[in-house]
Amino acid sequence: MKIELIGLPGSGKTYLSKKKSFELNINILFIGKKICKYFFCVIFCFYRFYFFVLILKLIYVENKNNKKLLSHKLYLFSECISLEGKAFFSDNYLIDQGFMYLPFSIFDRQIKEEDLAIFLNYYNKSCKNRILLLLEVEENIRQNRIRKRGRRPRSAFGSDYALEFDSIISFNKDVVYRIYLKNIKNAKIFFN
Repeated sequence: MKIELIGLPGSGKTYLSKKKSFELNINILFIGKKICKYFFCVIFCFYRFYFFVLILKLIYVENKNNKKLLSHKLYLFSECISLEGKAFFSDNYLIDQGFMYLPFSIFDRQIKEEDLAIFLNYYNKSCKNRILLLLEVEENIRQNRIRKRGRRPRSAFGSDYALEFDSIISFNKDVVYRIYLKNIKNAKIFFN
């Protein structure tokens, strides 16, 4: 069984991934050491070079005016592709924030349907048997979880930016989920 969890910060991805891993007796893909991360990034590039270049270009185009943000997004990209590289060697896994989560990380603007074409193409070529669990949670619960953590995603770029980013990804979630549900037969909403 191959599963990828997608959800906004505070939606319960980590909690649910641990619970599902135990229930289904499957491993959560995890990259511990930096050398392993680099190794699996190279594996991804070798097997999916076309997608590597497309996404790298997209990240650059979307973020070229802010070097700090560009660097952060390249780091997030490397995290996702290292997990994808590791997934090439397993038939039984769970990914918490994999490749299909990248639209939330890359775009700091409202997503349009055509922005997701690359991701749908990747899924159809590389992940056909993977179940996408799209986590849905009430907004007040999500915000309470974020407050309890003591940090808001992207707060390193300023509190105004972090609040604006949270607003944008909330809008983008609706677009991404609608497009994924329409185009991916293994995509399912999971109320958490």
